[in-house]
Amino acid sequence: MYPSALSRGSRFPPSIWLPSAQCLPVSEFSAMGKPKVKPATSLIGPLHNFTGEEVATLRSHLLAWYDANHRVLPWRTIAATEPNPHRRAYAVWISEIMLQQTQVSTVVSYFEKWMSRWPTVEDLAQATLEEVNQAWSGLGYYSRVRRLHEGAVKVVEKLKGKFPSDRDGLVEELPGVGQYSGSAIASIALGQAVGVVDGNVNRVLARVRGIGMDISAPTTVAHMWALADEIVDAERPGDFNQAMMELGATVCTPKAPKCSSCPLRSLCVAQQRSGCVQQRSSIKNHFQQHKESAEEETSTIPDIECVAGCDFCLQKEDWDESLGVQNYPVKGRKTKQREETTAVVILECEDGRMLLVQRPKGECIKSVWPAREVSAGRRDTREGSG
Repeated sequence: MYPSALSRGSRFPPSIWLPSAQCLPVSEFSAMGKPKVKPATSLIGPLHNFTGEEVATLRSHLLAWYDANHRVLPWRTIAATEPNPHRRAYAVWISEIMLQQTQVSTVVSYFEKWMSRWPTVEDLAQATLEEVNQAWSGLGYYSRVRRLHEGAVKVVEKLKGKFPSDRDGLVEELPGVGQYSGSAIASIALGQAVGVVDGNVNRVLARVRGIGMDISAPTTVAHMWALADEIVDAERPGDFNQAMMELGATVCTPKAPKCSSCPLRSLCVAQQRSGCVQQRSSIKNHFQQHKESAEEETSTIPDIECVAGCDFCLQKEDWDESLGVQNYPVKGRKTKQREETTAVVILECEDGRMLLVQRPKGECIKSVWPAREVSAGRRDTREGSG
């Protein structure tokens, strides 16, 4: 028996609605290499998955949009033109690590300078940590560059200059490479048909499939990875994954999304639900202006819960009409940031030398040489080097 929402005038296409018996517990969506989730009571209704026909439509529309609209970026050029898979993997690896917590516009110049100085993994392995730290200056999060250097040495010395050929191998062998980075390198540089999930992809999938559960919850994370692996195009996995990320970065943005330009709008649950709201508001205003029956004025948004008990549906009481598609993704409460006050002491000798203190292992941004720092309320007894 189909959900009763169909009889209440739902605007969603019949392909979305499946018998409730086909709902699966979230634990069934986990797979090798994905975030593991213990068997849970969370139920994922069919609304939050894709049919085979929808997957085909998504691939076709998204790749056509990407071919016509993608940004030309230096690492994409290397991935598309470099015949050596290990050189492709190296370039994509560098770009993906740089892009973590950093905007594309900032990364472009850093990437070009980096590749000019260290065009191969062998070149990077021969550099000193001080040299790579200096080249990284301004990007922040220095643990990233330290792991890049460590990984380059490992690829050269242990793996004989050859990168692992798949996602699992990349995650296992390269320091600092996790599920996302490994998937990006494997699909873009090596042609492996695996999906990627980052903040942009999370937002696109949450809206397209109407996923109203906390985006950071383990059950949601597992489901997002399952969806990403299901929809990736086997013939063009790298382009497909970059298209998903590009769509989230340029069209399906956190604020002011350009829904009218989205190639996936016909599949988008969030857009369809927003359409229901707009239609209701239009009808309501019309009848208010003409002082018609209050019965029409109090009509409600069609209930889009796909099956009773689905934990992934955004409940009506949680829907904010003013936000529209921006109701998705749903985010949990942010952890309160800890504030710390530090005094920086710059000491210059008569001969022009500066007093610097190398950070010890175990501290933030270890091994770099900043000016002497003293945290408020703490006596700093470290000895400096000049």
